[in-house]
Amino acid sequence: MANSKIKLGGFLVVGDLLIAHWRSNRNERSPYRVIKQGSNLDPSVNENQFIDRKDIPSCGHSFFHTIVGEEGIGKTVAVRQAASEIGKGVVYVKIPEDLNSFGDEFAKALKWRFETTTVMAAIGRMILGTHSGIVLSPSEKINRALEAFDRGAKQYKATYGVTPVLILDNVSKLSREDPQLLKILQDYAKDRAAQSKHSVVFVSNKGIIPHMTMTHSSKTMNFEDFDETEALQYLKKLDIEEKYAKQLYGLFGGRIGHLRMYGDDLKKGMKFEDIRKVAFSAIEGNFCQAKMLKGGENYKVGRCIIKKLLKDKKISLSYCNRLLGNEAIMDELLRANVISFDPADRTISFQSRLAEVYAKEKI
Repeated sequence: MANSKIKLGGFLVVGDLLIAHWRSNRNERSPYRVIKQGSNLDPSVNENQFIDRKDIPSCGHSFFHTIVGEEGIGKTVAVRQAASEIGKGVVYVKIPEDLNSFGDEFAKALKWRFETTTVMAAIGRMILGTHSGIVLSPSEKINRALEAFDRGAKQYKATYGVTPVLILDNVSKLSREDPQLLKILQDYAKDRAAQSKHSVVFVSNKGIIPHMTMTHSSKTMNFEDFDETEALQYLKKLDIEEKYAKQLYGLFGGRIGHLRMYGDDLKKGMKFEDIRKVAFSAIEGNFCQAKMLKGGENYKVGRCIIKKLLKDKKISLSYCNRLLGNEAIMDELLRANVISFDPADRTISFQSRLAEVYAKEKI
């Protein structure tokens, strides 16, 4: 009887160790499998409503990319579309609003777990009664996820001879709230590019990404609004009559987010005059935040900048700084999404056609 119990106990121990070994290996292979099949993203846009964007970075590059563009311009949709079309070798991770969960979201994208069930952990649980879970800080989770991606990328490149791509979206969030983490990720991207291990693509709002990304290791792509032909084509696919499509373009330019949102309102029966009022009310809030409305602290200097922009469309950052005499004011205007900074040529322009139209009429 005693021998039977010993044999049964031994069988259970061996079985537990084998299961732990299988789970650990399965977890370790997950990043490679995800890279192999790609992120399989849904771009969230119907095919008949999407206008293809050219020159989105693809696999096989030995440097990292920075894609910058205004909020609502369609960067995320286009990047997700490109990642879906490329498929294999591309992993997409969107930086969440809660930065403490960034590591968890990264691991989720890799289908990889932090709390691995290793053989040693199983032995510790059986002999010492220890728990196999791992308590990690947010930064440790990010480092672990990057290491897991490194291992999967190395295996993928060795197998297929193709450079994997990691896309990090919503990088603006890091620039605003954790610039040190952004620098760590940029250094990581530079190092992996220099060693031709894999390529990293940063996606950020214009004017937010630090100038340090503009290095020999980085290729920066400015994501622009649709031109008139593209915008009218897009609105046609939304079943907007040409007359109203031209009115929408006149007010919003080629900003895809505005065209989609207010185009839907138009289709629901909202009059264009009412759409204009709603849009003006929304952008007025931005000017109020920037303290550029009459009576605001930045009204006088704001008017000077607006007059110059209405005349020249773009003005140099150095000219603006001399005019304002205070970098804090420039920061206020940028964060309020009234004006925008282009890091490629270090110029200032209106953040959107809507901001330009409102400023021309109201400021």
